Amino acid sequence: MPGNVEPPPPPPKRLKLTQPTPVRNQLRNIAPAPPPPQPTQPKTLVLKTIPLKVKQVAPTTIKMPVRQRTQQPIRLAPKPPQPQTLQPTE
Repeated sequence: MPGNVEPPPPPPKRLKLTQPTPVRNQLRNIAPAPPPPQPTQPKTLVLKTIPLKVKQVAPTTIKMPVRQRTQQPIRLAPKPPQPQTLQPTE
């Protein structure tokens, strides 16, 4: 029977909440914008030293083994002759 077509069901109704949602509460709790800049006085920063406990350690000596030369001694090149200046004798 083509004449007995049922009408489509009505769309589901949305429930409106009268209380704000938690997300909106969080958005409202965001810090307000900072106040406009005002002339500020220079700030003084005080630094304090903290004493640290340091262990006393005895100085250590390291003994290096004596090297024995197995290579031939290095020969230095002869020095070039220095120009001599003659001084007049009296």
